[in-house]
Amino acid sequence: AHDTGSLEAAAMAPKPKKSADAHGTGVGGGSSGAASTEPLGESECLSFRTMLSCLLIFRLSAAMLAPIMDCDETFNYLEPVHYVTRGSGMQTWEYSPQFALRSYALVEAYAVPVRIAQGLLGMDKVRTFFFLRSFLGALSAVYEVVFCRAVMCRTGQRTGLLTFCFMTFASGMWHASVATLPSTLCMFAVLVGFAAYLRGRVGVGLWCGSLAVLLGMPPAAPLFVPMGLMALRPSSLGLFGVIKVATQAVVAFVVLPSCVDCWYYGTSRPVWTMGNHLMYNVFSVGGGGAGADLYGTEPWTFYAKNLILNFNLLAVLACVSGTMLLLAHAARWRMPPQPPPSSTDPGRQPGCEGGSGMAPMELLFVVILPFSWTLWMFTSLSHKEERFLTMLYPLLCFAAALAADLALAMFESIVGLLCCQARRPSPITRTLTNLIAISLVLGTSALSVSRSAALYYHFRAPLRLYEKLYYDVVAAETPPAGGVCLGKEWYRFPSSFFLPDVPGEDGLRSMPLLWLNSSFDGQLPRPFDPWPHGTSRLPPHMNDRNLREASRYSQEGDCSFLVDLQLSSQQEPPPDPGIWSVAWCEAFLDTEASPFPWRSFWLPFGISDKRNSFGKYCIWRRAASGGETTSR
Repeated sequence: AHDTGSLEAAAMAPKPKKSADAHGTGVGGGSSGAASTEPLGESECLSFRTMLSCLLIFRLSAAMLAPIMDCDETFNYLEPVHYVTRGSGMQTWEYSPQFALRSYALVEAYAVPVRIAQGLLGMDKVRTFFFLRSFLGALSAVYEVVFCRAVMCRTGQRTGLLTFCFMTFASGMWHASVATLPSTLCMFAVLVGFAAYLRGRVGVGLWCGSLAVLLGMPPAAPLFVPMGLMALRPSSLGLFGVIKVATQAVVAFVVLPSCVDCWYYGTSRPVWTMGNHLMYNVFSVGGGGAGADLYGTEPWTFYAKNLILNFNLLAVLACVSGTMLLLAHAARWRMPPQPPPSSTDPGRQPGCEGGSGMAPMELLFVVILPFSWTLWMFTSLSHKEERFLTMLYPLLCFAAALAADLALAMFESIVGLLCCQARRPSPITRTLTNLIAISLVLGTSALSVSRSAALYYHFRAPLRLYEKLYYDVVAAETPPAGGVCLGKEWYRFPSSFFLPDVPGEDGLRSMPLLWLNSSFDGQLPRPFDPWPHGTSRLPPHMNDRNLREASRYSQEGDCSFLVDLQLSSQQEPPPDPGIWSVAWCEAFLDTEASPFPWRSFWLPFGISDKRNSFGKYCIWRRAASGGETTSR
């Protein structure tokens, strides 16, 4: 009666009119008994609208609260977006026509919501910044719901609901969903592409994979290789169908962006920026042969620590999901198909009705193996950045849900064997299983929310202070004549969207961003030349070796505002109080002086704050009596 092999046979048996197990779903039916293939009513499954509403709460909160996690987002994407929409911004060496490593096609895609906010809605620059993030967060919420419902369709309600809960609360998904980065574009492509594959729309899945690889990040390729191999089957697209999709993708994601970049970079021939990117980072052509390693290397434990912080127990479950699926294959389990809730559900999508459940080995080949070997590939590289793993986050949540669902099904089977229950688990067993599942969701969600809260409360100072600076200058009767100056805190600058417009020779222009000499010895960005010639002119003093450029630095006498972080352990002297007065300050976590886990997770009522050490992130204003100054 407890033979797990009966699950596959039971899924093909005539369905009962009504069953106490009609709610039981998941891997292997989510129980030791058969899984019902009856359509799930509104009371039995979350509707598209309900799922979307829940996700929007978290994604829009991230848009307003999440700190910018990587300076690459600011200088390689937000600054070019500001330049093409406002005519000013900072230029990195990757955007020099001499190197051309970044595509303006992606910049123009991000510029669409910015133009909507500015032109149609009349928003100021700060609100435009948050509108862009909100737009990305809303897109992510829609794609996540589509993905979760596809998972529910092919692997069962419980697996789909676990995936939905894990993705909703995960701290990694929280801040990655609103990042203006190619890694987030890859995450979107993974969500839509794998949802399409699960729905049987393999061509759409390959299109999304092509988008991720050709316009996002080439390391996304291993994620879609098994999907491509499955598409080669005669019962799927076949060889000629795959070639057709590949040809269309090359035109859409290589030829057209190359033409856009040809115009922006001012060349007479198409510019394939992704090819230049691969030559520099993979084949070490340029950069003195060091490639991406110029920008720092990390030990293999770097990604393990990041995944544990962002996903806690879910990261462990995802890593053991392959083993769990092999056990399911040995027991001949199959994931039963689950039709969508009802024909009146606005989120109802075709492709689920009459579909067959996914065998464990297909899930292992298409989902778990790509996740595992892509993670291994990133871990083996010397140069590591947290954002690289963003494309893996949806599959990590899916893999963790599969492992949890299999563990719950095994638990029900073991209890059934020990208690000599009938083929279906008893109500007590079901209640116990549900309590375990709820405890898992609540526990991992609490840790994730605590992590997200720590990111906000510990590192919120830059966004809050620059916003205050923006509105203070906008409201001033006499705008300052100098610029906003940064030294060692250059990498926390949130973008020119936080620099107010002030009168210039040719009308309004963004308040200048100036660099002061500091302990940083790499190459800093320089201002773009006036629009529209700044994208095609060869800027002076640019190099691809991350060498310090002395021409970037200004004198302190050119500054009207000064931004810096004051820590108890730092060597740099504070600004001269005879010249500078504090305008605004916020607490900022001193990570080196704060112990784990209090620095990584936030607890209310001052529990974590009492155990951490904080510095002061401040903006100084030039005092009215401030006279001539020297270089700082």
